[in-house]
Amino acid sequence: MGGKILIAVVCLALGLVIGGFGRRPDVPVPNAQKVEPGDQPALVAPATTRARAVSASTRVAASSPVEVFRSIRMASNSRRWERLREAARSMPAGQEEAWILEAKQQLTRQEYQQFRQQALGAWAERDPQAALAFSSAMANAQERRSAVGVVLAGWAQNDAAGVAEWLRALPESADKGRWHASALPSIAESDPDLALSLLDNVQASERGGIRSQIVTALAERDPARAAELSLKSEDFGRRQGGALSGVLQRWSQQDPEAALAWIEGQPESLRRMPFFISALEQLGFNQPQMAMKFLQTQGSGERVVQARANVMQSWAQSDFEGYSQWMDSLTDPKEKQRAELAQAQALAHVDPRGAAEKLTAMKPDPQRIWMFQNVFHALGQEDPKAALALAMETKDPAARRQALSGALSGWAQIDPKGAAEQVATMPAGSAKNEAFSHIAQQWAQSDPQAAIQWVTALPANSIPKEMVRNLVFAMSDHSPAQAAELLTKLPGMGSRADVVGNLVGRWAQNDLASARKWAEELPMGKARTEALQQIGQTLAHQDPIAAAEYAEQLPAGRSRERVMRELGSSWASRDPDEALAFAGTIEDPANRAKFLESALSHLSHGNPEKAAEHVLKSKDLMGKESIVQNIASGWAQQDPEKALQWVEQLPEGRARQSALGNVLGALATQSPQAAAAHVAKLQGEELNRGVESVVSSMANSDPAYTASWVKDFPAGTARERAEAALIDRWANEDPTAAGAWLAQQPPGSNREMVVSRFSALAAQHDPQLAWEWANSMKGAMRDSTLENVAREWMRHDPAEARQRIQSSGVPDHILQRVLKTND
Repeated sequence: MGGKILIAVVCLALGLVIGGFGRRPDVPVPNAQKVEPGDQPALVAPATTRARAVSASTRVAASSPVEVFRSIRMASNSRRWERLREAARSMPAGQEEAWILEAKQQLTRQEYQQFRQQALGAWAERDPQAALAFSSAMANAQERRSAVGVVLAGWAQNDAAGVAEWLRALPESADKGRWHASALPSIAESDPDLALSLLDNVQASERGGIRSQIVTALAERDPARAAELSLKSEDFGRRQGGALSGVLQRWSQQDPEAALAWIEGQPESLRRMPFFISALEQLGFNQPQMAMKFLQTQGSGERVVQARANVMQSWAQSDFEGYSQWMDSLTDPKEKQRAELAQAQALAHVDPRGAAEKLTAMKPDPQRIWMFQNVFHALGQEDPKAALALAMETKDPAARRQALSGALSGWAQIDPKGAAEQVATMPAGSAKNEAFSHIAQQWAQSDPQAAIQWVTALPANSIPKEMVRNLVFAMSDHSPAQAAELLTKLPGMGSRADVVGNLVGRWAQNDLASARKWAEELPMGKARTEALQQIGQTLAHQDPIAAAEYAEQLPAGRSRERVMRELGSSWASRDPDEALAFAGTIEDPANRAKFLESALSHLSHGNPEKAAEHVLKSKDLMGKESIVQNIASGWAQQDPEKALQWVEQLPEGRARQSALGNVLGALATQSPQAAAAHVAKLQGEELNRGVESVVSSMANSDPAYTASWVKDFPAGTARERAEAALIDRWANEDPTAAGAWLAQQPPGSNREMVVSRFSALAAQHDPQLAWEWANSMKGAMRDSTLENVAREWMRHDPAEARQRIQSSGVPDHILQRVLKTND
């Protein structure tokens, strides 16, 4: 295959050279002078920006881009991205093009893209004319569009009016909408009204998202107007609801009383929507008592309960005394329990032991079991032995695991060796393994050499493997060779495929040659195969041709497939045309399929139209459900109408049905009416899937309106799926309102099914309500539904559940089975 690969590459390169003489779409450049040292240009960044740029340029003037990028490659993963950003902001004026071109040669694809984006933004602030000229000359259409968009956004930060003038002068073209979409969010930061005046030039599929960003920017100066603008949006739904949530959150920070007054003036149906609950939660960080008063009237839906718990925690930390007085006034047992948990969490900051004792005396809340780790971590830092003793006394198994984890991780921060020696005395099991994992993470950061010495001094049969795994993971960034040496010293660890693979994967990102040499010297086995696979995946980002040849050397199976998938994705991100052309040279059908699936999946997010065109050329690809679904999902987010037209060209079958459901669900978030109109034209399984997707999407933003639409459906599978999808969303958000709708439904088998689903979901938040509904059922599903609800109720509150169930009047045979199930 090596010869065919070479021929393919030569042909592709020749095609790119010839294609370079073809005319690219013109991108007009702004009417501004180029920034030269000592000149005063017509378009310049603000004084602070110029000063920062000059200062940064002075710092790196003595370093060539080759030296800078070489040092970046030697940096750890955690520092590398920060160094890339610093380099992009520090390029000397007038040398931006040379730096970007050198980055393409020196860096991995992902690193280059990150640097290019940052560099173009900085360049645009100094010299938008030059930055646009460079971006518009890029050969790859996808990269060109992305680069021009970055430049416009950077330019607009300093000169919104200038960018607006440039946009108005654009001729009609497919790119006109793209350039508006790129620039308007940045224009909105300084002039939201100007951005709104240009919004109609954005493609319809993107208009809602851009409008949300403009509304968010407007909220900084006029939140009342921004809120009203959100409500009046033609496509108000999940997207604009999200924008309104952001507006209300900002408003609550600026003027909480005005924000709350506006909320109280809205209809009840609107106030129960998730984004309103999010806004009230945000309000609680500034005005907890005010927010809590309103949240307590919003029912017992999952989102509402979570919001109340979060406000409680914030309030308890900021005003412990005031919060405690409010908590004492609560009468609802469940609400008081949540309040006491929040109080214990806040107490941990000043009295960790008192907080831990208070927490262990309470019944744990499964939804907030993580509090045990936080509180015991604080005590572990102050008094580790007391923390460990209290943790062991915790009765609930899940809470005990969290408490032990917290106590030991806190201990490890102040004395990792002492914590490790204590854990070594624990009986074998998952708790011991988890404890060693936490200690290793702490110890590897503070003193990895001491951790290695302690581990290697242990008898071979008592070496904590989980601790070694975490040590190797923590060391793989800054000292991978030392981590590799540790693995070879410890019996059995060098054959752990997961540990070896993780080490080689991270090592190869910094030093591919050394990692590859070590991996190829490993003995035959799963660990070596995993290591070689990691080498192939890293190579795919640096040298796709070499990666393709390397993949053929791997044994057939999962490892080779994973390398081909990685190669397809990375190559498609670099040059989609080249990647798709290369796919035709792959002889092995399985390798070709994995490569194409990955390449098209990646392409479906950046250029779904191109991916769709390629699929229509192959009957085999048109029947691949995963490929078709990926393209449909990616395209639907950008332009659901066009995606719908493409899906309708596919042959009938599962792939088309799945894709149709994805597209219609996306369309429903932008235009519920258009989605509903299209669903009405469908038949058979396409109708059923389409209805399910559209209802699920609509119910996320407005379940009451969705219910009014579903009630007119004729009896049949489509209505059954619609009602199931509706109740799945509604019961979680607002079980009271969902129950009121359910009470109005006519009797029948489908009502029983919906009641059963509702009861199962409501049991997580309001088990008594769920039990009442389950007990009202008449059909064959009643017994199993009652058992499921009882199991959930007993998990939350066994004493109350047993008492209520016994007095509920259910027949003895059901009562005995329900209680026996939970004994």
